[in-house]
Amino acid sequence: QGGNSIDAFIASSLCLSVVNPFAAGLGAGGFLLVRDHKHKTDLSLNCFFNSSASLNIQNYMENPRSGRRSIAVPGELKCLQYVYHKYAR
Repeated sequence: QGGNSIDAFIASSLCLSVVNPFAAGLGAGGFLLVRDHKHKTDLSLNCFFNSSASLNIQNYMENPRSGRRSIAVPGELKCLQYVYHKYAR
């Protein structure tokens, strides 16, 4: 009640994390496009995975599917936090 589309987006994203965790939600990623009518600006966020800061390209050359440094960190939670602090009511 009294929310905006960003509030609805955050709520639905968190619900998808519970209902369909293997395909959507906090373990997933995506793109987010926001139109800020107040400031007449557009925002695009890449919420996909980020590589580890300790990434060494040789880890991927040897075996890209194993090893602790050959994983990525989901970026959806960071996107949700960013738009929550900037746009949510």
